[in-house]
Parts: sequence; C-alpha cells; structure tokens
Amino acid sequence: AGASGSDAGTAPAFLGGLRCAVFEDGAIFKETVLELFAGGCSAVILLVCRRLGLDTFNIAEYRPGIESCFSLPEFQGLASGNSASSAHFFVGTHDDCLLFLDPHKTQPALESVEDVCSRGADAGLQATRPLPLRWSRLNPSVCLSFLVKSREEFLSLCEKLCEGPRGDVLEVLERRPSYAACAETATEDGDMVLLG
Repeated sequence: AGASGSDAGTAPAFLGGLRCAVFEDGAIFKETVLELFAGGCSAVILLVCRRLGLDTFNIAEYRPGIESCFSLPEFQGLASGNSASSAHFFVGTHDDCLLFLDPHKTQPALESVEDVCSRGADAGLQATRPLPLRWSRLNPSVCLSFLVKSREEFLSLCEKLCEGPRGDVLEVLERRPSYAACAETATEDGDMVLLG
C-alpha cells in the first residue's frame, strides 16, 4: 500500500482519469469543472451539497427539483438520511418515497479488488430489495451526485440543471465569486470603517 493507504497497482485503469469536484451551498462553478477537463481528465463526479430547510426538509419548495434530478442520465443519486440519524444513498423515487439500498451487514474486510470481484454478492454489497423513506422524513442536508464524461456533457447538464424546478435546488455560475477582492476595496464606508 502507498502512503495514502490505497493499492494503486490494483485500481481499475478508468480511475486514473476520474476526478471529483465538490460544491457547497448548491452552486456549481463551471470554471472548476472545465479546468479539470482541460487538464486531461476523462470524467468528473460532481458532488453538490445543500441544506434544503432549517430543521426539516422543505418538501413544497425542493421536492420537485430533487425528484426531477432522478430522471437525468448524469444523476447518480442523493446522499442524505432520515430525520433521525441514519445515512442513506437514494437511487430512485416512487410515489411519496425515496428509495435506497441498504447493504449493511457485518462482514470481513474486503482488502483487494479481487475480494470485491469474488465475494461481492456474498459479502453483503448488494441489497436484496430497495427500501423506502418518506419525503417528510428526509434530512434537509443533502448531497446530489452527478457523473459527466466530457466537457460537452457537463455543459449540457448545466443547462438542464437551470430548467424548471431543478433551478430551485441548484445554481450554475461561471466561476466562484472572489469575495476577498471586494473586501480589500471596501475597507471604508463614509463614517464607518469595516474591520476585517
């Protein structure tokens, strides 16, 4: 194992060109992802984090947008949990529920790719059936996951995310705002001095 604890010699080749971009507060910055593709990566996983309600998930405001993401081919799923303490990865919706797979089962550690390939089904990595969670029990802290395999696919996804109810959940901006530049030029305001 290397310094990071991974065994790069057994990792699948496609992982070499895969990158991940994490966006907090629901805003996707195009420049961030386009720079990854310009650097030669073959695909990017986008993780878009949001809090969609104060104490509870705001169903009326955000359910339509989240639900419509499940119809996008680039959408990989939603990480969140219930209103108590469980964490889940949701892979679909049906009626008034989100659907998640729960493969949790105590088992020996999988120490290599060969272990995953040979024992995957027996190791409890595959759920036998999806489980439901009502929208009303969804934790308001969510992370939406998308996978794009080209610059063009990413730009197309950006257009889709701005359409209809998805625009209530996600925002697409050209680049990350530079708040530091604004703070440096606005240190005095008339009789007031901004401390910072």
